[in-house]
Amino acid sequence: MTKIKDRFRMIYLVTAGLVIFTALIFAPAVWAGDWHELRDLDSGQLSEKILEFEKVLEENPSDYNTIKGLGIAYHTKAQKDAKKFAPKAVEFLSKAHEINKNDNETMCYFGSATTMMAKTT
Repeated sequence: MTKIKDRFRMIYLVTAGLVIFTALIFAPAVWAGDWHELRDLDSGQLSEKILEFEKVLEENPSDYNTIKGLGIAYHTKAQKDAKKFAPKAVEFLSKAHEINKNDNETMCYFGSATTMMAKTT
């Protein structure tokens, strides 16, 4: 009986591992982790990402994730040129915050962008 239970547990663990592995492989491309990846892009790549977000926003102007992504992308650019990019970051992050007031990540970026913008005026 113990051998049967051990074999069942082993099959269960292997199956669970395969399910988790498969879920990670086929997870959607854009999630919260991608916002952190924006920090690692160089200026040119970040500009391309902003263009991609803007194209999506043209098709769906109220898409929360795209608005948030634009705000974070502009925030990232504002770290090098706050005078130019902080106002855009504040614009998009304030829109994202209005849509979802419970997103703490958006709130943090919004506060940071507002501070960067205040330092330039």
